[in-house]
Amino acid sequence: MIIEIVPTRATCDAVRNLTRHLLDKPWDNDDISTIMGSRDDVMDCLSDAERFNRKSCMQQFILTSKEDITSQQVKRTVQALMSEFGFMESDIALAVRHQKARYDAAGCDRHWHLLVRNVNPESGKTMKMSHSFARGEKVARTLESEFGFQLVNGKHNRAVLNAVDDDLRERLAGLADMPEPTAAYTKSQHQRAKRSGISMPEIRAFMRSAWTESNGSWSSFKEAVGNRGFHMCCGTRKPDVVVLADSEGNVIGSVTRLTGIKVADIKNAMNFDKVPPTPAAHVDIANGAQITQGAKQPSQASSAAISRPVGHQVHRGQHKQHETHRIPDTGVNLRVKGMSKEQIQAIEVKEALEEQQRKAVATEIAMWESIASSWNKPSGWADIYSVMQRRIWPDSKVQPWPIPQHRDKYDVAQSMVSIMKPAWATYQSSRKSLRPSVRRGGSDELLAAMKRCRWNHPTIGICLDDVISHNDIGYTCGIAASKLVAARKREREAWSRAPENRGRLADLEVMEQMAKDIHSRRDRERLARFLSEPRRAITDHRAAQAAVIVAPPPPPTQASHRVRRIGPSMPSL
Repeated sequence: MIIEIVPTRATCDAVRNLTRHLLDKPWDNDDISTIMGSRDDVMDCLSDAERFNRKSCMQQFILTSKEDITSQQVKRTVQALMSEFGFMESDIALAVRHQKARYDAAGCDRHWHLLVRNVNPESGKTMKMSHSFARGEKVARTLESEFGFQLVNGKHNRAVLNAVDDDLRERLAGLADMPEPTAAYTKSQHQRAKRSGISMPEIRAFMRSAWTESNGSWSSFKEAVGNRGFHMCCGTRKPDVVVLADSEGNVIGSVTRLTGIKVADIKNAMNFDKVPPTPAAHVDIANGAQITQGAKQPSQASSAAISRPVGHQVHRGQHKQHETHRIPDTGVNLRVKGMSKEQIQAIEVKEALEEQQRKAVATEIAMWESIASSWNKPSGWADIYSVMQRRIWPDSKVQPWPIPQHRDKYDVAQSMVSIMKPAWATYQSSRKSLRPSVRRGGSDELLAAMKRCRWNHPTIGICLDDVISHNDIGYTCGIAASKLVAARKREREAWSRAPENRGRLADLEVMEQMAKDIHSRRDRERLARFLSEPRRAITDHRAAQAAVIVAPPPPPTQASHRVRRIGPSMPSL
């Protein structure tokens, strides 16, 4: 009897996939019977785990046996598990019995799944699952002795012998002399092979029957494996290991683990037949990894009777190399098998030039998208100003924070308040809820708002605890704005003091005037002329400013006082 214990993560995907595996896959089982529990009970376990913020919501117990087991013996097993792990019958959320034929035709064709609640819905305490594997083996060995079943060799035999009483220790004395068991394949290998259309239990049964029928003859065993469409080759990670592969070179698993025999027996059989060794290159389907041919040759004893995969040829004088080569700075994987060094270098140069052209095109598109989005913004002239700087000095840093509002403490504080105020209200309302998910959501929204305001920057250094302790968003935003504006001014001053930027200040003043003028007039033609010939555009702008001569105001003209004569003119004296 084998009792497997698997915890279930407290996530919707994990619970949904487990429930679907137990109840909704009739093509994998001949019969599915629900003994007790329902889907609603399983979802209640998930809700309890989320409410108390636990990582595991259920513990799954899987019961299998080689001997035919009755319903009374299954009930006795469940009672022993309840006594060992401290749960009650009401804690069983779902109990399912599966029935399917075994490939070795020796053993019970039924197995049971028990989903047990891991979190107490009232106190929030979890089951004590420390040393669960050893405790599960103790229950299994005790029941095997009680039912008269054959003792199964486990990995925790010594721990089981130390935990049972003296009477049972005498009956289980043979466990101490048993070697440590090894599995034919892991769960992950089983699932990967299953997705590729390969049944690992079926292949294990075939390999063991083929080895038994061959009577230790390697040639007969190799012929039986070849008739099934497989071949054996040495591993590249461990050349002393013989692996089973299909006709396409996909590795299925280790021959020693699939057949259940020792490595020494395989070496003796290969040495007796004296077959010359041959390495192989293959793809590891079971482990999900690409394995290429190694440069190290396996030994004579370990790689005898190993055939090459179909289509594999090694020419005389051909250097061993990797099948793929990654071209730097491009992300391109090139298949270089059979290519010379000059061909690889030519392809690298071609790919590098194409990557450089792609980056230039992407930069040009991003520039025009930035310009197109800046026309309708009040501060869009700053985007045009940055584009103009990058056009003249593409390899240097753009002048930081050109907009004066970004360097004003009051304006920065007001923008922070507009971002932080809704997040702070949500956080305060979430504190009143008892659901952990709602409280986490409020904290996450507040942290996201703080990140948008750059409060996590080292120059500011305001954390969530500071916001909670201040309990005043306006005050906290004022402190953060003063720190952020001071950091921006220091950055701008450091940029101005750089030697390569000192001679550019005059050009930057002209470009700032041009950017504001172009943005206010929506003068796209003038912007296009600048982007095509930036230096000439700056020179023309300076010449136009110098040509504008402000004429002095005209001198005031002397007013001619005309006297209106009402009577006859008087004669001159």
